[in-house]
Amino acid sequence: GLPHCDPPGICQISSTLYNAVLLANLDIVERRNHQFVTSYVGGGKDATVVWGAQDFKFKNTRNYPIKIVSQEIRLVKLLLQIPRQM
Repeated sequence: GLPHCDPPGICQISSTLYNAVLLANLDIVERRNHQFVTSYVGGGKDATVVWGAQDFKFKNTRNYPIKIVSQEIRLVKLLLQIPRQM
């Protein structure tokens, strides 16, 4: 069947992180997208996560540690930031 997010809502967070990782030019190790276009990101810009079955993994390819900063905005938006250099 179609991949679904477990727990519900986690794919919006993993998709937001996926897009931040792409913008930071880090290596994607493991990622699967939904078989449909989601309402929260454009087609092909999502990352499906299912507990125990599907995961989103990336690798820090920089010569220094990265810091991921998240912030909830009005209970519906998530801002993830990966600074360019610490």
